[in-house]
Amino acid sequence: KLTYEGKTEESLLPVLEGLIETMDNLLNDNADGMNNTAAAALQDAISAASEVYKSTDVDVLWAGVIAANKAVVDTRASINAYAAFSAAMDELNETADANYDNACAKGQQAYEEMKDATADDLTMEELEALTAKVKDAIALLSIPKYEEASDDAPVDMTTVIVNNGFEAGNISGWTNSGTIDAQSQNNASFDNKQGTYYGEKWHVNGTVDINQTLAHLPAGTYELTAYAYSTATDCILYANGISVPVTETSGLYTVVVKLAADGDPLKIGVSWSDTGDKWTCMDEFTLTYYGAASAKEETSSTDIEGVDSSAAVTPVAIYTISGVKVDAMQKGLGN
Repeated sequence: KLTYEGKTEESLLPVLEGLIETMDNLLNDNADGMNNTAAAALQDAISAASEVYKSTDVDVLWAGVIAANKAVVDTRASINAYAAFSAAMDELNETADANYDNACAKGQQAYEEMKDATADDLTMEELEALTAKVKDAIALLSIPKYEEASDDAPVDMTTVIVNNGFEAGNISGWTNSGTIDAQSQNNASFDNKQGTYYGEKWHVNGTVDINQTLAHLPAGTYELTAYAYSTATDCILYANGISVPVTETSGLYTVVVKLAADGDPLKIGVSWSDTGDKWTCMDEFTLTYYGAASAKEETSSTDIEGVDSSAAVTPVAIYTISGVKVDAMQKGLGN
């Protein structure tokens, strides 16, 4: 039921009173969840709304309701921004604990610049910008020392790939850009899964593209590998514009790609759009850096040395009791 009450003192005062209470609760319940700038702005908004509440002018009351509602929205956004900054700082310190000694010089420098960052007196826009810088430092810390990389002494850059083997039990770090989303799986159907989980998707119609874009990498030559298998006729493992077809041969697929300049993005992933009942799986993405002077050419291959390429891969289809195919087991009674 929707009832229009108009702009009257009787209709506006309860609304304004509720907003003042909401602002009071935000201030009292988030003493450690917002910075000084947000807390001061909220306190000012509460004081202003309390003064407006004394008015009998409906236009003043209406303007007070609008201002108080905006203050609530802005405060909640600021609380979320502060939480994102705090989480980023925690991740920065965890990444430094794990990677600092082996991180590239840019990563170490970025950490030193960001490790003591504070957000107490920043606006929300400044806070968001600072959080982005912290995330950049995290990414740089994930890049190992690479200055001496060469064809004879390549550097393992796999740490820059988030959740490279899907061992998080999900696809965190990856982006689904197609019309159908890939997912993680922990069954034994893919014989070349390297851990507990792998990435996969059954699909009939639509496109699947699971990928991530790697940033802050140095210029030079990279080799991307992944274990994969697909019944789709157009499935590829790709790195930027270089790709290799993924077939029903379950094995290790390789792409060699060059980045022309420091910081050029490197988009890696697996995609396919073949129609029909198709299944694709992938696992254990790795990235190797051969330096800026590498003689390697951009290529793709299905070098599966050490892998039984004739090994059987048994897709598993799941159906409901009524015969409808589903992507995963459904919850039953008591689950």
